[in-house]
Amino acid sequence: MKPKKYQPKYAKGQILVEFKPQVSRDFAKTFGENIGFKISDEDYEHGTAFIYQTKPGEEKQAKITFQRHKKFIAWADLRDLRLEARWNELEEIIAALENLGDNADTLGDKDYQSQREALARRLAKPEE
Repeated sequence: MKPKKYQPKYAKGQILVEFKPQVSRDFAKTFGENIGFKISDEDYEHGTAFIYQTKPGEEKQAKITFQRHKKFIAWADLRDLRLEARWNELEEIIAALENLGDNADTLGDKDYQSQREALARRLAKPEE
């Protein structure tokens, strides 16, 4: 059976934009407004990109509009919510694993085994 290809889940009405060099939120806000886009109140948790609001269905055109400003823009792309969810899940698992490692010398055998098994179950669980 052929492995299933990754299918992104793009946010409707949002794109990500990374400036070069990194800029303040105020600069990013003003820059976006000058070309017709509103910066989101939501902070992007996976880097230094900013989230911009677009009209739903016009995300690709908004991306192109930002990319035209090569002097200021490192990249602009669609926001992949599925990828962000994967990153969030992995960060949580890594934190739990680090916590287990930090406490390995203080946990009793039962507690240690229980936490290991909980991590194994989480890793074995199908993606939502």
